[in-house]
Amino acid sequence: NQDIVHFKCKQPSKQVFSYIKKLDGTLPIFTYDIGNKGAKLFMISGYSNFLDYYLNLKKAERMHYEILQEFVPLKLFLDVEFPPDEYSDHDYIMEILLQTIKNMLENLSCESSKLEPLILDSSSEKKFSKHVIYQVFFKNIYHVKDFVSDLIYNLKNEYPDLVREGGICGVDNSVYNKNRNFRLFLSAKKNSNRFLYCENSSSSETQILCQSLVTAYRTTDDRIPENCKHIIKIDKEKDILQYKSIHSI
Repeated sequence: NQDIVHFKCKQPSKQVFSYIKKLDGTLPIFTYDIGNKGAKLFMISGYSNFLDYYLNLKKAERMHYEILQEFVPLKLFLDVEFPPDEYSDHDYIMEILLQTIKNMLENLSCESSKLEPLILDSSSEKKFSKHVIYQVFFKNIYHVKDFVSDLIYNLKNEYPDLVREGGICGVDNSVYNKNRNFRLFLSAKKNSNRFLYCENSSSSETQILCQSLVTAYRTTDDRIPENCKHIIKIDKEKDILQYKSIHSI
C-alpha cells in the first residue's frame, strides 16, 4: 500500500511527476492550500491510505482537491455554477441538464446503471454550485471536454431562451484543461464554509468519496479498498469511452 508522499509547491512540478514515474503504475495526486499566497501541498498516495487519512480529518481541515492529470482516464463530470438570480427555477435547469446528458449517453449505448449521476452540492444564497459526476469513463480530459462541448451545443439549440452571457445552465467547458484542481466531497475552499455534500445518495462517506473521485488509475489491487474496486479500477481498455466532438462551439 503506497504511503502518502508530500511535495510543497504552487503547481504540480516536475518533481511530483518524476516521482510518480518511478513507481509501478500511475498514482493519484491530491492537493490542499497551506497559505494565502498560492502555496499548496501536493500529496501522492494509494487510495487506501488517502481515504484513511482524509476521512479522519476534522471538518475544518478538509480543503482538498483531486488533480486531473492530462492523459489519465476520467469520469464525465461537470462543475455547474451560476448566481441564484440568473435562473428563476433551479430544479428545472438541473432537469434539463441531466436529461440532455442522459439522452447523449444513451445514444452512446451506455449501461442504464451509469446514467444517473452523483450530485454534490455546495450552494449558498450567493451562488448555485453543484458537481455532477457520472460513473462513465472517458479516455482523458480532452475527450470529456469534447463531450461537454457537444452538450453545450445541444443545449443552445434546444433551449436558446436559457442562454446567458456566461454560457448556458452554468456549464463552462473551459475548465477541462490539464492538471485542474477538482474539489473533493466534504471539502470547502480555503476561508469558506461551503462544504461539498452529497444530495442524492444514502451510501457511506467512504463509498460516496470513491464514487466522486473523477480520475481512474491502473493500480495493483492492494492500493484499492475492497468495497471500492468496482468503482475506481479500470480493467479493460474497452471500458474507456472514446469520444470525439462532432460540433464546434
